[in-house]
This record gives sequence, structure tokens and C-alpha cells, in this order.
Amino acid sequence: MTGEQKEPPDDRSCTVAFDVQSLRFMLKAAQFYRGRLEEAVKGIKEDPSLAEILSLAEERETLLDRELSQAQRAEEWLNGQSKPSPHDISLQISHGMIRYLKAVCRLYLRHLRKSWDEAVSRLSLPSVAFENVDRTLAHFEELFQSGVLATATEIPLMLADQAEARTQKTEAAEPGSQPPPRRGS
Repeated sequence: MTGEQKEPPDDRSCTVAFDVQSLRFMLKAAQFYRGRLEEAVKGIKEDPSLAEILSLAEERETLLDRELSQAQRAEEWLNGQSKPSPHDISLQISHGMIRYLKAVCRLYLRHLRKSWDEAVSRLSLPSVAFENVDRTLAHFEELFQSGVLATATEIPLMLADQAEARTQKTEAAEPGSQPPPRRGS
């Protein structure tokens, strides 16, 4: 958010139009994040030490449980909005949901981009395949460059924060290391 513009409160609603493909992408992103959260919950329950620590917690619902519940509600809401339509779909949506979707979609895009970059390095694909996937990923990245998604700040996600912290630790541990250059750079 720029210094001149003040971000609206999370409970303020607005009407936003999305194309069907973008709405499906948002649903896939929400499903991806929910799956990652479910894996984290499962990992904690399977680890005796972590499970014991959480059983001693005074809160009935852990932060992870709340995050999972929020992800499930977002996925259900998006699923209800994803009606087949040849036209853009106008949605009444809160600013808080916009911020949440932006964060979830960015996390999913980072995952897709990383998976694509790894696949490119190990597969021999024709340039048409490269162009098609790059164009599709670029389309979804452009979602965040206009309208309410461009100006909204992301809600911090539990798993995104952890992934970012690990990335920063790795980069700090390996001075001078840089990610491989992107094709066309």
C-alpha cells in the first residue's frame, strides 16, 4: 500500500469481477493451502513430542486449527462462487477476503513457479510447452497488478511465513548464492 492511500478495513465489502479461469485458480490455491495445513496438523499429531506439547496447551483450538478452519471456509466460499459461466463473475467480497486470497494465491504461485523451474531443469520439453506454461503463470501473476488485488496487502499466512523464514535462513547461510536465472533473462 502506498503512503498516500490508506487500506480499507477488512470488513469493508466491494464488488469485484473475476474471469472464470482466475476464480478456478483461486479455488486451487485455497485447496493447496488447506492441504499444506492438513499435512502440518498430521505431522504434529504423528510427532509424540509435539503432540504432547499441544495437548498441554490451555487453548482448546490451536492457531493451526484456526488457520485450517479459515482455509476450509475460504475454499467452501470460492467453491460456491465458481459457477460455470462464459463471462466474468461479479462477487461481493470483503477486503479481508481479498487480502487472504492474495496471500494464498501468491503462496500457490510460488509453489507452481518453483515446480515449473525444477521441471524445466530436468525435462526436455519443446518450446511450445515452455511458452504455454509461462503464459499461464504470467496471467495469474498479473491478477495482482491491477484493481483491488494490486492495492491490498497480503494477510500473513502461517505456512508462507515459515517458508519465507527458511528461504531467508538458507540464503544467509550461503553467502553469494543466487537462484538460477530464469529463461529469457
